[in-house]
Amino acid sequence: MTIGGIDLAVGAYSKHPDLAFQATLCLRNRDNQLTNALKGGLPPSLRSLYQAAELTKSYPFAADVLNALDTASVRPRTPAYQNVSIALAHTLSPPAGIQPESTVSDLRGQIEDALGSKGLIP
Repeated sequence: MTIGGIDLAVGAYSKHPDLAFQATLCLRNRDNQLTNALKGGLPPSLRSLYQAAELTKSYPFAADVLNALDTASVRPRTPAYQNVSIALAHTLSPPAGIQPESTVSDLRGQIEDALGSKGLIP
C-alpha cells in the first residue's frame, strides 16, 4: 500500500486565506475524520481514532487499515505518477493473468514509456 491523502492546502492566491485555513482545520479535526470514516469509509489520519470505540465498533477493518498504513511506502516522486499507476494497474490486473517473465518485461517497458511521457496510456 502506498501512503496517499487528500492534500488539504490553502492556495497562495486565495482571496480568503484565513477562512480557507480554518476550513482545512475543520475538515481534518477528530470529529470530522470520525464522520468521514464512518459515513464515507475514508481512513482517518489520526492514529488515536484507530483505538476509539466509536470507530472500532462500526469500522471493523480499522486494525487492518492501521497496519497497512504503518507498513506503507511512499509513492515514487515523478510528475508522471498517474501514468505509472495506470500502467501498473493495467498490466497487473487481473492477477490471474500475470505471466511473471513476460509481465515484468512488459511492465518495465510501460513504466519507462510513462516516465518518458511516450505513447498512449492503456
